[in-house]
Amino acid sequence: MAGLNVSLAIAFEALEPDDLIPVSVPLDDAGRKAVMRGAREAYEQGGEEALEKYIRENLGEHADEVLEHIGLSGRHTQDQQALKELVEEATMGGRKALSVEDAETILDWAEEINYPGWRASEKDLAQPSHWRGRPGYPNEPHIHLPGTGKYGGHIPVEPGVKPRIR
Repeated sequence: MAGLNVSLAIAFEALEPDDLIPVSVPLDDAGRKAVMRGAREAYEQGGEEALEKYIRENLGEHADEVLEHIGLSGRHTQDQQALKELVEEATMGGRKALSVEDAETILDWAEEINYPGWRASEKDLAQPSHWRGRPGYPNEPHIHLPGTGKYGGHIPVEPGVKPRIR
């Protein structure tokens, strides 16, 4: 838990709005303490698997960084590892967008094999999306497959993929 606490302190420090408003608001401490409380409960109730799920659900795109810092990343089944490698190859490490058909198939497989953290929300697939995108392709639609690609699990896709979340 100490490693998680340090990792969360770093992640939440980046969210501190000191530069935006003239008053000090300790969001990093408050947020870190709230997440630590929930993380402890998750771990006590279900071990490392429950802790990983809790972190992914509560830290979104920052989850991979925190999980890697505390040594819980890279724990894929053989099927999950195979899907990761397939996506890496098909997208050239996240530098090439998946076709709608390929993206739908990847999402089907991710759901079937319970790939951790996969998603394709409406915001992810919107045009423009909330992701800044690859260089030269700002705000492009994408899906999330943590641990893949050059862009922190963001995999660019062609427009038309149907939203879904596990």
